[in-house]
Amino acid sequence: MAYTIDIASNSGFGGLAHYDLLERIRRFALGYGTAAAATYAGTGNGSIASVDTYPATVKETWTIACTDVTTVGAEVWSVTGSVSGALATATTGVAYSNAFLAFSIAAGTTAFVVGDAFTIAVTGGLLPSASRWLQLRYDTTIAERELILQGPGYSGTEQIFVGIKCYQDVTADYYNLAVAHYTGFLASSSFSTQPGASPVLGIPAHNTTIAYYLSINGARINMAWKVGTPVYQCAQVGKFLPFSIPAQYPQPLISAGMLSGKNATRYSDTAYSIPFKGTRANLRMRFNDGVWHQPDAHPWTPSTPPSYFNPLAPLLRTTGTTWHLTPITLCDNTPNIYGQIDGFLHVVGFNNLVENVVQRGGVTVDPTGLTLAQICNAVTAAGGIPYVVLQDVWRTGFGDLIAMEMI
Repeated sequence: MAYTIDIASNSGFGGLAHYDLLERIRRFALGYGTAAAATYAGTGNGSIASVDTYPATVKETWTIACTDVTTVGAEVWSVTGSVSGALATATTGVAYSNAFLAFSIAAGTTAFVVGDAFTIAVTGGLLPSASRWLQLRYDTTIAERELILQGPGYSGTEQIFVGIKCYQDVTADYYNLAVAHYTGFLASSSFSTQPGASPVLGIPAHNTTIAYYLSINGARINMAWKVGTPVYQCAQVGKFLPFSIPAQYPQPLISAGMLSGKNATRYSDTAYSIPFKGTRANLRMRFNDGVWHQPDAHPWTPSTPPSYFNPLAPLLRTTGTTWHLTPITLCDNTPNIYGQIDGFLHVVGFNNLVENVVQRGGVTVDPTGLTLAQICNAVTAAGGIPYVVLQDVWRTGFGDLIAMEMI
């Protein structure tokens, strides 16, 4: 399991922020490493660009040193990792790639000399290898870019199929993502006609800056972001936590977005709402009959909960400085209970604000002067679990907050 808090923008991958966000979700789920800015020491004034990493990337420092200047503009460079050792050489003007690092060196107005060197520090992906997803489709040649992934589940041997795509309309000024869930994958089938496909559920996004939050494990992908004024969005695809054994409920799948379909809805619309309040078309649970049902979701629904639920949970107040976190339980009015949402919880709204961090366990962290990401990292380092408080789009009432578990 792993989390990240970062920014997607229209200066990133694909030139539109929601394209960049899709790429960032993909890289995080696949376990891509990250690279720091390159440093340089030498005589030549050329540059290094297009630095990239791979899922196989590990924490190490790469030294790219000029070793042969026989042909100006086509100098030869050694490529050596502090862990991976010496690999194939690179050439100025030719794109370079090995299993761990990619880059391209361009000549400048002053020629490189032997001994000139670039240094790049890289780290491995945050998602453990046993929890990484497999890419089945990633089509960036179409306007509505598509990503289909297969997850290993908690056991490492499961097959969990999810889809995330972009859709947009320049005239209507919306730039959105959408999610879907499947029970299998066929290369010949479209995004919405994969085996056992759930309804495709939209999530409004943006074409400029998107501050996003990801929490991913081998069984589910949790996503949230803020755009615009700001308003907050959230989505989940993967497995929920069933109150049954696998033989009783072999595919406890959930597909949750902000919209009931691939709607032409801009983020500034005021009518849509988070899925986790239940009994709505943007929260779909696959039941044993193969149908994607619209479950209730306690503590918001049903309006008259069974006796084993706490009917006052949405109105719980803080205890001192402690905010209560209530699991979101999938249920119906029969009454049946099916399981709980993994990684999103109800949090009380009294004395609470969006982007607060609720800490559970560990040594208490003082958040003063820290960014949201720094607070979450500090809580994790202190042995606790951070929960980022999010609001229901623009709503800030007592019952309109949820907490996203960042683990």
